[in-house]
Amino acid sequence: EIQKREQEESERLLELEAVEQKWIQQHEEEVQQRLKMQEEYNANLLEVEKKFEEERDKANRQQAQVEALNKLMEERVNELTQRKEEADQRRKELEEKQALVDAKAKELEDMTA
Repeated sequence: EIQKREQEESERLLELEAVEQKWIQQHEEEVQQRLKMQEEYNANLLEVEKKFEEERDKANRQQAQVEALNKLMEERVNELTQRKEEADQRRKELEEKQALVDAKAKELEDMTA
């Protein structure tokens, strides 16, 4: 009877050890799976960060280009405005000279009439 109980307890201990080993193995598999998922997440996060930085750099380059073009356009507008002002001044001078010429021509015409 005692031997039978010892045998049963021994079998129960073996069963518990087997259950414990199975639980440990499952737990280790879960941990490995979580580690793998974390590594994949980290890799994806790095990829997203890299793409974000590339897009940010691209946007910064485009912004710099836009600013450079705006500056060039502003310089061109200033140049054209200055040229127009100079042309207007020259036209005004020419109109004044033409008025003097016209006045002299009228004067001569009046003198010969």
